[in-house]
Amino acid sequence: MLSPLALLYLLPVGGLITLLYLLKQKRRDQRVASLMLWEQVLSETSTASPFQKLRVDPLLLLQLLAVLLLCLALARPFLWGNTVGGRTVVLVVDASASMNAADVPGGRLQSAVAEAKKIIEKKDATDSVGIVVAGTQPVILSPLTADEGKLLAALGSVEPGDGAGATREALLLAGSLAQSRPDARVIFITDGAFARQDELSLGRAAFSTVTVGKRGANVGITAFDVREENGGDGLQAFVSVLNAHDAPRTIALSLRAGDTLVEARELVIPAGETRSVVVPFAITGAAQNAELLSARIESSDDLPADNEAFAALPARRAVRILLVAGTDDPFLERALSLTPRALVTRVAPSAFQAKAVADNDVTIWDSDTAPVAPLPPGRYLFFGAVPPGAASPVVSAPGKLDAPPVLDWNRASPVLRFANLSGIRIRAAQKVKPAPWASVLVESRSAPLMVAGETGKTRAVYVAFRPQQSDFPLRVAFPVFVTNAVSYLSAQTDTGDTRVLRPGDTVTLPPGATLKGANGATTTSRVGRYTVTAKDGTKTALGVSLLSAGESNTAPQNPPQVVVTTASGDAGTASKPRQSPQEWWQWLAAPLLLLLAAEWWVYFRRKR
Repeated sequence: MLSPLALLYLLPVGGLITLLYLLKQKRRDQRVASLMLWEQVLSETSTASPFQKLRVDPLLLLQLLAVLLLCLALARPFLWGNTVGGRTVVLVVDASASMNAADVPGGRLQSAVAEAKKIIEKKDATDSVGIVVAGTQPVILSPLTADEGKLLAALGSVEPGDGAGATREALLLAGSLAQSRPDARVIFITDGAFARQDELSLGRAAFSTVTVGKRGANVGITAFDVREENGGDGLQAFVSVLNAHDAPRTIALSLRAGDTLVEARELVIPAGETRSVVVPFAITGAAQNAELLSARIESSDDLPADNEAFAALPARRAVRILLVAGTDDPFLERALSLTPRALVTRVAPSAFQAKAVADNDVTIWDSDTAPVAPLPPGRYLFFGAVPPGAASPVVSAPGKLDAPPVLDWNRASPVLRFANLSGIRIRAAQKVKPAPWASVLVESRSAPLMVAGETGKTRAVYVAFRPQQSDFPLRVAFPVFVTNAVSYLSAQTDTGDTRVLRPGDTVTLPPGATLKGANGATTTSRVGRYTVTAKDGTKTALGVSLLSAGESNTAPQNPPQVVVTTASGDAGTASKPRQSPQEWWQWLAAPLLLLLAAEWWVYFRRKR
């Protein structure tokens, strides 16, 4: 900013230089043959005054002019003018799986990084730029800064991901960075391979996009799971394959248990469509020891990450279930009969003995009467009555719930996989609160209806009502829930239900266990095979799969399907020129250097 006080330096510095030219030079005595030629010098030295008459000297003029230019530069003069400098720009770089597509040299992600570098290199010196990466989780790669070197260094650390991008979260994060700036813009660099994003509010920040990618030439697995056949010993795999090409494709699909091929077939998929198939298969011989089932398609395309998917094979052993029930419950017993390899033993609550828990894989308590004594550690499914002791995932709360509605449920929980609970009617339920180690699976107005959790050697699921108190048993979701709950409770590993994992999913490891992928990854950020090594050396195989129709459809969307509104409800607009001070002291530096060079040249010529 303007510093007019710097002009005051002109007086003392200029005065000092002038004073030096007023002082007489000190001369030494020298004998000469005649004084005729030295009369002028004698006249100057005849007075006792130390000063002399000031003469016009080129050196003096050059030095005073140099001081004047220096003081003007220190004053930082400026002119008012139109500028777009001082803007705030937040770059959002898409780092989702589709950005690994190889339809452009170096891949789409490198193309996006190159576009970001162009924007940074063209920015004004007063512009502030921030960088957000939209991977499986949004990450602030660089806070707002005007330092071009730091921004370019941050871009160099962008790494590709294999999961679906957190597009909405990343854009909202970028909007929060720019919200307090009056002249801000969010620039999204992406291929547009994601679901439509509506009503994204970025405050007052303007919004624009840069699209990378050229074509959609990909075939990928978008869904995969495995289950046991009802009433049989075989298995079924469910596979969905998307053809994002503009022409039909014939794809070879193979299923492997471990390294053993168990099934293979061809799929003919029309252009732009998805083909879903249920593949029955059996596992025999050495493959019976396999932990992972993999599905692979043979396809040369732009995105290899979705050509293979993994699912954990169900345990092939009998599940011993102890059913503690005071009255007959044909719906629950029917659901248990559909659970593969379930061996059910039924006892009355009065005949229950705590030691029986250790002899069974799962204990189901379906009674209005709670256990008399605290239960030992084990695997439990409770209906209705709240059990005492540390094995209970809930504690009683005052009152009852009359006709509680199901407001929401945790669809990601392994207990509720594929279970639709909407519209369930419940006559009455217990009012409970979850234990500190448990989480809510089904929510109602004032209390949870279903809770699950794990602590120590106890894993438990609690339902706040008995099946007879609702129409839950009359719905398809009931046997699905019972089968899921038994599978979750009887799981032999401590990694929870990890049948199908996607990039970024959480895996619960027992104390001392480690997770490592074939690519050296120690988190589930990349697709591929992983191994969980327990403290005692026991190994468990896991697999991480992309399984995202949005990412597998690699056709670039230009413009991307993002609808952004400003704080006033209008779409963001480009920044307008504004009046701002433009300093021009830099233009004084070059003349100053030229003056100093000229002063040296005059002095040097005089010495010669």
